[in-house]
Amino acid sequence: MPPRKSKTPRRSASHSDISGTSRTNGDVPHRFKTKADFKTDWSTVDTSNFSGFSIRYDSHIRHDKKPNAAKKRKLEEPEDEDKDENGNPLQRNPFEGTSLPDTRYTVKPTQMWEDTSRYRKFTIQNETFTVNDLVFIKASEDQDPDPDSPIQGWVAKVLEVRAGDEQHVYLRIYWMYRPEDLPMGRQPYHGKNELIASNSMQIIDATTVQAKAFVKHWVEQDNKGEVLDGDQMFWRQTLDVSKDTKKGGYLSELTKHCIDETPCNPDRLLIQCSRCDRWLHGACVEKDAVRNAYKSH
Repeated sequence: MPPRKSKTPRRSASHSDISGTSRTNGDVPHRFKTKADFKTDWSTVDTSNFSGFSIRYDSHIRHDKKPNAAKKRKLEEPEDEDKDENGNPLQRNPFEGTSLPDTRYTVKPTQMWEDTSRYRKFTIQNETFTVNDLVFIKASEDQDPDPDSPIQGWVAKVLEVRAGDEQHVYLRIYWMYRPEDLPMGRQPYHGKNELIASNSMQIIDATTVQAKAFVKHWVEQDNKGEVLDGDQMFWRQTLDVSKDTKKGGYLSELTKHCIDETPCNPDRLLIQCSRCDRWLHGACVEKDAVRNAYKSH
């Protein structure tokens, strides 16, 4: 899936002017510039000449296991970042019960990213958000394929919070896609408020966050007879962007039901046959009843 453009541009940043001291006269030795000399001075950032941070996927690790006024931010320190055996960034699959791989990745520009500090929380207009929260992101009108979608705006899972200072806060996120955002579009089995969890990673500005999103993980085998509340957002399927990238990613398989062998729509009723224990689509049962009634007359 291509990177998304959020409504509010990402905060820009530029390397500060470095005026290192180099002397050769007398007995004063030449001072080599240290890492501190090149550290980004966030008080001098310029929003006009930095296009934002980008993600490079280095590799994906699969496991042989089954799915298991100005906007100011207040920040709190986090736990250590996940690393691989070589000390490189590693994002573990945050969606429990799924087979999405762990991902080794690199952030570009790397030095500027490393010049930020990591936090567990951030606050925008008196609302506090934490790592692992699901949040609404303001969509860019020119990139929203369906502004009339039942779910307005975009939804993302916060993986990491980074800040140069209170005015420059960035979020590393995984996108939660709406059916309308996928190459194949909305299908008959998609619920009105359904989202698809993905490992499509991006870095966005924290000021694009609008509110918390309350999304339920709907585990179908436990809830076949359950009809979700009308406004309950949920996800049950994943999109692995490391597979079939030409098609936009690989969608996990859903359980198929009924004589037509199609997934269920959670907004609609499933009926269990008392004779064979098979789950049937309510609409299919209704059609069959009408057909039988017509034949009997």
